[in-house]
Amino acid sequence: MKQNQDANIPIKYIAPLFIALGLLVYSAALYGPFILDDADNIVNNMKIRDLSSFADLAGARYVTYLSFALNYAISGLDTFGYHISNVFIHVINAILVYLMVSLLAGTPLLTSARAESDGQALSSTASLALAASLLFLLHPLQTQAVAYITQRFASLATLFYLLSLVLYLKSRLISFGGERAAHARQARFYYITALISAVVAMRTKEIAFTLPFIVMLFEFVFMVPSKTAKSPGSAKPASRWLALIPFLLTLFIIPLFLYGPSLMAGGESSVQSVMNEAQLRDLDKVPRYNYFITQFGVILVYIKLFFIPEGLHLLYDYPPARSLADARVFLPGLVLLFIFGVAIWLFIRSAARRSYYGILASLGIVWFFITMSVESSVIPIQHPIFEHRSYLPSVGFFIFISAAIHYISSRFKGLMRGRVMWALLVAVLLLLGLLTYQRNLQWGDRVLFYENEVAESPNVAGRHIDLANSYMMAGRSSEAVASLREALRLKPDSVKALTNLGVISMRGGNYLDAIRLFGAALEIDPAYEDARYNIGTALLNTGKNREAIRHFKLALESEYAKESVMDRVHTSNVHVNIANAYVLTGKYLLAREEYLKALRLHPGNELAAKNLEHVKRRLSGSGLKRP
Repeated sequence: MKQNQDANIPIKYIAPLFIALGLLVYSAALYGPFILDDADNIVNNMKIRDLSSFADLAGARYVTYLSFALNYAISGLDTFGYHISNVFIHVINAILVYLMVSLLAGTPLLTSARAESDGQALSSTASLALAASLLFLLHPLQTQAVAYITQRFASLATLFYLLSLVLYLKSRLISFGGERAAHARQARFYYITALISAVVAMRTKEIAFTLPFIVMLFEFVFMVPSKTAKSPGSAKPASRWLALIPFLLTLFIIPLFLYGPSLMAGGESSVQSVMNEAQLRDLDKVPRYNYFITQFGVILVYIKLFFIPEGLHLLYDYPPARSLADARVFLPGLVLLFIFGVAIWLFIRSAARRSYYGILASLGIVWFFITMSVESSVIPIQHPIFEHRSYLPSVGFFIFISAAIHYISSRFKGLMRGRVMWALLVAVLLLLGLLTYQRNLQWGDRVLFYENEVAESPNVAGRHIDLANSYMMAGRSSEAVASLREALRLKPDSVKALTNLGVISMRGGNYLDAIRLFGAALEIDPAYEDARYNIGTALLNTGKNREAIRHFKLALESEYAKESVMDRVHTSNVHVNIANAYVLTGKYLLAREEYLKALRLHPGNELAAKNLEHVKRRLSGSGLKRP
């Protein structure tokens, strides 16, 4: 084996390449709008507007919310800052994939495999690591975890997950390198930082729960020392377990902050407490059994999208499965069982034969299944499929693909085999990069984004409503009306469609038609807060002030207004409208109290502050006593 075959490409060359490629393929989404959950997690999230509110270190997803707060402190609600941050997180993850694969190649198992591997000509470690990391960087299936700002939860958790593994591998490889005190200090430093990174990952998103199990996999499979080794790395299993205990203890972090006392979530009224409650409520919406068997087909969808990334969209129309006898469950289940069985067989065979590529390929498959287990097993989530859930598992998939490609290439003779392989890989990477750029064109434009959603799920009324909202924001009212009518055709009792049609009528000055539509929505669902709020606004504009006040107060009593601290801005505006109605009826004292309530909820409500000053002047001029 030539020595230069094991040489890795320095990060000073890798980083600029990855940054340039990442910015290029995601450039179309850098100024993209906030989408769906971005409203709750960022736009209406008052906590991220004050960095001091993070002093309590509370919340199951503390680190990601803190990153949003840092974005807000720098650029407010300008989406560019959030998007560029997500792109750099993705680039760092690709670099960490490269480092992790490179370090794995230096573990005792793979070092031995490289030395004893069937006489097959092995490509360099750098080549295999570079292929896996570039596939990770450029594949279009990653776009949801990068271009969808809220899904920084997935990409940032992956960053600390991979960083922990890289640092852990570095620590263990130093231990195997020698017994000098300097080596021991270095190993301890990398070990401690790996553990810190693991804790941070656990505080970023729940997918980090599998990290200790991957650490154990690396330790007891790849860090098996040779019989003649006398380095600290060849410690007895008992001492190796002792070193793993701190990582295993991190398993308690997620349950503690998700299910623990409200103080762990920042108090009962905090945004993170509300999000925790929402997550826990989701667990009751789908039976565990049904969710579990549904995931058989869902995982195959992810695998299919790795190979054929077409039809990518945000909200899939994927009905839950009801029985194991369902063909959508039974057949995918057999396929997944076969794939996992092949992975185990491949590892046993490859380890026995010291097959370098076979070991890495089997690792990739096992990684995929382990990291997929949090969101695609027995923990039910309201939506069964989201593309961003494949982000961390994709690391394993791309390691598998890279190992398989290099193995096939190694079967051919001649000096050109590596060049031919990379020529084909470059062609594939160019195609993937183009597809990623095209997908980001949609993430960068709200209308294009929802037009794609409708094209992929044409029979879902909600997608037509989302598209109508994007048309309304773009000032394309006639197209919005057409989309809402299509939504009503698909779902005649859609209160959202009726309410949005009413909003369009109200914006056009047709208040009577708007009141009729809002009333129709309230007949279907009297507790629907949006219709209640909007009918109050329409009544206010027709001079029916007392009736408007009644509807506004009913809106404030809704569960929506009571539970969601992330909608304080909206609730503040409801109080402003009540106050405005009191002003029109000459009830200035009551108006003043409502403006004050509005400002307590949202101190930045400029209209409330302005109108409050006007009311104060009226009260002062009238000689009325202030309570």
